[in-house]
This record gives sequence, C-alpha cells and structure tokens, in this order.
Amino acid sequence: MDELVAALATAQEGEVLFLDGAAEIDCTEMVYVEQLVLEVPGGVTLVSDRGTDGSEGALIVSDCLKTRPLFRTLGPNVRFSGLRIVGPNPKRCMEHHRRSFGPPPLHHGGRGHEYYYKFPVSDGIEAAHENLTIDNCELSGWRQAPSCRRKVQDITFTTIISITTNTMVWVMERVMIARFSN
Repeated sequence: MDELVAALATAQEGEVLFLDGAAEIDCTEMVYVEQLVLEVPGGVTLVSDRGTDGSEGALIVSDCLKTRPLFRTLGPNVRFSGLRIVGPNPKRCMEHHRRSFGPPPLHHGGRGHEYYYKFPVSDGIEAAHENLTIDNCELSGWRQAPSCRRKVQDITFTTIISITTNTMVWVMERVMIARFSN
C-alpha cells in the first residue's frame, strides 16, 4: 500500500506504474482512518498483467462503504489497465432502492433521494479530466459508479472489461467511448 501511494505521489506524465499480478492491496483501513484517495497524475498509466499466463491482475480493494472515491484522476490521459478494482458492496440492494423510490415500473411513492443516500455510496474511479482509458480491468462492488464520474469527456473502454455495480452488470468488448458532462 505505502509503495503504491509513494509511487503515485511522485509519478510524472508519461510514466507507467506496474503492479505485480499477485499483488493484493487492501485500502480499507486507510480509507476509514485517513479517508485515503489514490490520486493518479495526468498522463500516468497504472497497469498490471491481467490475462498474461493466467494472471488475474493486481487486486486493489476497499471494504469501506464510504469509499468516495478509491481513485481520482488529477489530469487528462490517465490509463488503468489489467487491474481488478473491487469495492465494498457486491449486493444489488434492490429492496433499499424500492423503499427509496417505490416499486417498478413507475417508482412512485418511495421515501426519496434523502432516504436513498442515507446508505453509504462508494465510487471506484472519479475522473474530472479528458481521455480516461480503462482497459482489460474488472471493476466490481461499487454502489454508485465504478468509474467515470463528474464532467468527464472522452472515456475509452477497450478490449474486454467487466464492470459490475450493485444495480447492473456490463461486459464490454472491443471499444466503447463514453462522453459525459455536467
């Protein structure tokens, strides 16, 4: 953990930080105690060897329900590749959603957004800069957004990515470009 934090703190644009595929980095305690956010400078690539010789890729995890976010980009052109970024809540929590917003399909009669957000929200990657690339990664267990929050433009997902939140499952193949703005 400390090595990753130190490497990110000194990383410069164009650098590639490699995490061994056998690495398991548990951020839970530091998220609880220090409100840790792993900040990735612009132009930096964080990579592991997912898919090479059967490797699952480095695991970076937080079991803290209030992980907001685990990673934050500090500039454009950040890339995450070959990693497993796992959040605290793999459950779908649909009963909580129903109590908050009412039964489908109309979702009327619930207690509303204030009630909904009393249950902690977690985010995997917060990006506020252009040209974020996430490829060959597994993002799972994030309650609200596994990736790509806040005024992001030009987000590219390439190869095969598995993104699982508590409300949906996406498997993307080839290339998907998403454009978001607030």
